[in-house]
Amino acid sequence: MGFNNKNLLEGELERYKNLIDKKLHIVFIAGTLGQGGAERQLYYILKSLKNAGIKLSLLTYTQGEYWEDIIRNELRIPIYFVGKESSRIKRLLDTYNKIKELKPDIIQSMHFYTNLYATLAGRFLGIKTVGAVRCALLDEIASNGKIMGNALFYVPEFIICNSLEAYNNAINKGKSKSKLAYLPNAVDTNLFKPSSAKNYSANTIKILAIGRLEKQKRYDKLFDILASTKSIKKIETTIIGKGRLMEELKMKAEKVSNLTNEIKLIGTVQNPELFYNNADIFVLTSDFEGTPNVVLEAMSSGIPVVSTKVGNLSFMLKDGEGAFLIDTNNTEGFSNALSNLINDEAILKAQSVKARSFAIDNFNSENLYNLLMNIYKNFKII
Repeated sequence: MGFNNKNLLEGELERYKNLIDKKLHIVFIAGTLGQGGAERQLYYILKSLKNAGIKLSLLTYTQGEYWEDIIRNELRIPIYFVGKESSRIKRLLDTYNKIKELKPDIIQSMHFYTNLYATLAGRFLGIKTVGAVRCALLDEIASNGKIMGNALFYVPEFIICNSLEAYNNAINKGKSKSKLAYLPNAVDTNLFKPSSAKNYSANTIKILAIGRLEKQKRYDKLFDILASTKSIKKIETTIIGKGRLMEELKMKAEKVSNLTNEIKLIGTVQNPELFYNNADIFVLTSDFEGTPNVVLEAMSSGIPVVSTKVGNLSFMLKDGEGAFLIDTNNTEGFSNALSNLINDEAILKAQSVKARSFAIDNFNSENLYNLLMNIYKNFKII
């Protein structure tokens, strides 16, 4: 299930022309503008709405992070910092005062942990508000503590989930379907595209992994998988990301690296599309996820993916159509899937083509405006 153009209703832009004429104003609230998946999706959403003529404002609780200059300078969207105070009550007051000044038609939270700020400010001001679930719902609740986590889920009247797993869990926890929506992650298929310089006959296969260096991502499992993968070529694995496990993983990488299996950790990068262009296979070994953007970016770049069966991937992807989904504890199956791609050039080429085609058909960010307008309409807030 995704962004298949055949499923979009014809004439949606004309249908909402009256909204543009009235300058519908939406205020988005983001906890951070760092290089995370939710923040990239925020950029795609803002760009899609801005191109359609919607008036936009953005409130954030951090300053000087990656997406701030891009959103302000490229998209020309005003950003307001309301995170000066560490007290939640004072932050809520600052959020309330800024939204009161801006007078939007809709408030939309982009992080689960900002749902309360958005919702309470909206209720005080009589403005319809939409909350967010950006990862696995039960994990979101648990990571914020039982009382606060449940408040972040139950207090918002409307919630947009970026995974069907979260959507179904929300229904199981008593949220009405009429108050829920599923908006899958998108990717800029014009930015993330295959490299014309790819050499499938090279003696080295290049594997890429991107994500925070945290326990959830299970890079320790990746090292074991790489060690047991049968390959007729040298394997070079690059891991992009930063986190608490950086030094620990660097030491482990040095121990397992050898003449035929090299592992490099390089921290964060400004232009990930360049690394996708240089990779042959993308891997994800996480224990849990929502909808990992990196998988969509890899497929859009024409890179076949081998991933654990986590989050929304089971709903979004088709096994063998540019991606291979493996049960989280099946390290042997993961190694076998890698071996098949590495050792058969024809399979690798075919899966690369399938990955790109699937991404264009299902994840294109240009369709976000229509999808969001339909969600607002179904929520009866426009």
